[in-house]
Amino acid sequence: MDAAGLRQGTAKSQEGILFSNLELGAWGLKPWDFQKMMLFFRHKFLTWFLPPILLAVLILFVVGCVPQGISVVARPLGNVGVWFSNLWEQRFPNPSKNSFCSTSKSELLSSLAIDISEFESLKIENENLRSQLNFFERESFKYVSARIISRSASPLDSRFVIDRGADDGVKEGAAVIVAEGHMVGKVLIVSSKTAVVQTVLGRGARTAVSLFNSSRTLGISEGSGSTLLSLRFIPQNENIQVNNLIVTSGLEEQIPSGLIVGVVTGVERDPAAPFQEAVVEPLVDIKHFSNVSIIVIDTGGL
Repeated sequence: MDAAGLRQGTAKSQEGILFSNLELGAWGLKPWDFQKMMLFFRHKFLTWFLPPILLAVLILFVVGCVPQGISVVARPLGNVGVWFSNLWEQRFPNPSKNSFCSTSKSELLSSLAIDISEFESLKIENENLRSQLNFFERESFKYVSARIISRSASPLDSRFVIDRGADDGVKEGAAVIVAEGHMVGKVLIVSSKTAVVQTVLGRGARTAVSLFNSSRTLGISEGSGSTLLSLRFIPQNENIQVNNLIVTSGLEEQIPSGLIVGVVTGVERDPAAPFQEAVVEPLVDIKHFSNVSIIVIDTGGL
């Protein structure tokens, strides 16, 4: 740039300064007053406006960006944690982990069903023992209480073993009862500490009975290994009705009369036969009982 150009630029700069001073003068301000005003407005802007703006920007950043950032970081970290937990359980299994919370629903239902079954069994046994006590309080029989310790697997044989024997006064042929005097069997074999009982339902088991009617019709009940009894040797002129009660007749040495055997559920009449027969159903099921009583009768050595 030559000297003429430099002089021209300097002249324009001086004109601009002169123009600005003229404008400030028109407002009644001096150049140093304008500088103070600019400093004042800059200070107020930094103090009043800039902090809210920065706070708004920060809020928008936190709400919009931070959760996304956290999710991006947390997802792989969570996968790593699951992988490490599975690896730890495989390497170091915990045998005592089967707690209540980890028990399956089927196992809980099975346990509940067992508890209910045991409760019902105990309830039946409690009622059975109370009924036996009431029966012997009314009657003058001597008796021995016993518990069933084993049962035969064959329904045809239908026997069970009790934990009382000759040392306790149990005799062969004695009546075995439950509840309110229901006869369920007869002592078949006696040892010193135990005895074998054959139920009235066992195949070939016979008991002298009578109908609980006006004529006290006599007969013989016989088991066949099923759930029903056959009532035999009933004369044709005897009137047998369904629902007639069958009780012991007392014609057997060790069995008193009046023990309940069952109830008539059907009658079979054949005019050509000398006797009529009936079907008898016991009123109790020995499979539901575990406590019995053996009636002890003193025959006086006869």
